[in-house]
Amino acid sequence: MNLKDFEAMKSERWRQIRRIFDDAAKLAPANRAAFLRENCKADEDLHREIELLLSSYNNAESFMEQPAVGKVAGMMSLSGFLCALERRRCGYSNSD
Repeated sequence: MNLKDFEAMKSERWRQIRRIFDDAAKLAPANRAAFLRENCKADEDLHREIELLLSSYNNAESFMEQPAVGKVAGMMSLSGFLCALERRRCGYSNSD
């Protein structure tokens, strides 16, 4: 496998993670486990990655609900959260 194939594979994996995460995040927390079992099948790494993302997303939402950040809470969208995670995953800092 050459570097181009490897990068394409990583990109496809990220699209898969993002698609399942987007759909799972829209569900009530009580419905997510069954959804992940169905959509991740036997891929335990995929299941674990999405659970970690959902946990981080839930923590970010609860943090943003604090009164000190009032108006900012509404600005934190799922898309913005995923973009920030992607930048961190690729090694970019917030100052880049």
